[in-house]
Amino acid sequence: MSLRLTVGSVLLLSSSLLAQSARELAGHDGAVTCLAYQPNGTCLASGSFDHTVRVWKAADGNCLAVCRGHQDKVTAVAYSSQGTILASAALDRTVRLWNPRTGEQTHKWFVEDRAVRALAFTPDSGLLVCAGESGSVYIFDLQTHQFIQRRQVSTQPLYALAVAPDGQTVAVAGFEGRIELLSLAAESAPVRVLDVGQPIYSLGFHPEGTRLACGSEDGCVRIWDIRSGKLLATHERPHRAVVQVSYSADGRRLLSADTAEVLLREAETGAILHSHAILGKPLCVALAPDGRQLCTGTDRASCWLLELPRRAR
Repeated sequence: MSLRLTVGSVLLLSSSLLAQSARELAGHDGAVTCLAYQPNGTCLASGSFDHTVRVWKAADGNCLAVCRGHQDKVTAVAYSSQGTILASAALDRTVRLWNPRTGEQTHKWFVEDRAVRALAFTPDSGLLVCAGESGSVYIFDLQTHQFIQRRQVSTQPLYALAVAPDGQTVAVAGFEGRIELLSLAAESAPVRVLDVGQPIYSLGFHPEGTRLACGSEDGCVRIWDIRSGKLLATHERPHRAVVQVSYSADGRRLLSADTAEVLLREAETGAILHSHAILGKPLCVALAPDGRQLCTGTDRASCWLLELPRRAR
C-alpha cells in the first residue's frame, strides 16, 4: 500500500508541473464540450457552448478555421476517416457537415429530436450515425446526403455512441445505464445488451473491435468483451463522473476524463501512466493518433494541448 501511495504522490507532483507547461488554445467564448483529432493528427476540432466549431493546427495550436452556423450549444464533433469531412451536432437540433480546411458548411440535416449528443462516421465514411436525447439512433448516407433510418432503442436519453472498427456494429448508451450493440446492416433486435446500472456518458471500441470501454456516472471505467458480454475490468475513481473514454490508435493506452482530472492508463493492466488536472472542469479529452499529445476541453472556454512524457506514449 505504501508503494502505491508513493507512486500516486509522484504522479500528482508530475501532473502539476505538466499542467503548467500545457499550451492553451484560446478563442472560444463558452465551455468546450467536444474534441476530435483528424485521423492523420495534423489538426483537431473543438465544439463549444458559443455555437461554433474551431479547427486548430495540432503542432502549434493556431486556429485554422471557425465553423459558424449552429444556433445553439455544440454537443459533438467527429472527423471522417479521410479527414476531409467534419461533422457536428448542436442543441439547435441540427447535424452539419463542414469543410475543415475552410470552415464552410457543406450540408445540414434537421433532426426530430431534442438534441443529438453523440455522432460517429463508419470507417469507410459511408454513413454518419448519431445518438439523440429521445433515445433514438439516426443514420445518414454521406454519398446521397439522405436520411436513411431512425431506430428507437430507449425511452431515455442517449449520451454515448461508438462505431466498431469493422463498421458493422454501433454501440449506444445513456441515462438508462445499458449498452446496446446494434447491427448497422439490418434493423433488428440488439446483437447484445450490457447492463451497467449507471448513466453512461462515453463509449470507446478497442482498435481490434473485441473490447469496449464505457465511462459512467459512478466514476468507473468498465471494459467489456463484446463477444461474450463478460466484464473484463473496472477502473474506479469514486464520486467522479467519467465524461470521456477512448483507446489510443494502437490499443495500448486507455484515455479517460472525469470531472476532476485526465488519466492515461496502460490498457492491459489499468496502471496509470499519466494524470493531470487543469484550470476548470474537464468536459472532454482526445488523444492524438500518434499518442504523443492530448487535448482537454474545459468549462472555462479553453482547450489545453499537452505533449505527453515519453513514459506515457
